[in-house]
Amino acid sequence: MTVAVVSFLGWGLLAILERITVRARLTWYIVAVIGLVLSLGAPLSGTGVTAGDRIVLVLMHLTTGAVLFSGFARTVGRRT
Repeated sequence: MTVAVVSFLGWGLLAILERITVRARLTWYIVAVIGLVLSLGAPLSGTGVTAGDRIVLVLMHLTTGAVLFSGFARTVGRRT
């Protein structure tokens, strides 16, 4: 559920950036990478989580980020 909400927020941000800036893709990538790095704080912190579970959670975050980055980057239109 959280992935869907964050994905829609990212998509909305990309749509807004396309309207207000020429470098929408670059700006969106910067914001998205910062968001991904911040989201890695959750699986890397806390207690009661084994090292194996942490690795799986980090890999799930990175996989989701890779899919969203590549998918949303393809939707960016060209400004004329």
